[in-house]
Amino acid sequence: MLEFIKECFYVVNLPATCLLLLVVGYWLLAIVGLIGEDFLDLGTEVDADVLDSGSFLKSVTHFFYVGDIPVVVVGSFFALFLWVSTMLSNHYFNPQQSLWFSALAFGPLLLLTLAATKLTLMPLANIFETTDRPITREDLFGQVGRVTTSKVTPDFGQMEVTQECPPLLLTIRSKPGAILAKGDAAK
Repeated sequence: MLEFIKECFYVVNLPATCLLLLVVGYWLLAIVGLIGEDFLDLGTEVDADVLDSGSFLKSVTHFFYVGDIPVVVVGSFFALFLWVSTMLSNHYFNPQQSLWFSALAFGPLLLLTLAATKLTLMPLANIFETTDRPITREDLFGQVGRVTTSKVTPDFGQMEVTQECPPLLLTIRSKPGAILAKGDAAK
């Protein structure tokens, strides 16, 4: 056991060990209840400005189910697999603990870790899948609602759309020359 602990803290294994210790510490604090669910509330919310529709980052996060699976779960599996691959590769292929070998092996180990993380998360995506997704702008296009302001002009107006959730109050405008009155149906 002492040999194992020493090997965990060799310089070549130290970064992966520290990352895993952070993850284990997080989960221990979460289990004990010292960390609430809002501590790292990164789970399903992704900033739309950062991840525009064609960005590389959006593709990567979608590939690893970020948004479907909480970030801390994805990061936990990544840290675990990185630590296991680092420990095993350095134990069997780098017994002299060479930093050069570890640096050269990091790229392939990272790819192996990412593949193992992806394969592990595939079945978990269904478990974390929620049916309650936020309403998007595209969901509202074509919805019929009732005008709630005195009138709707090209410069002013609001309508209320009722659905399963509480009604939504939307700012609307009419086409030039068209005026809607309060209570009229609007689309």
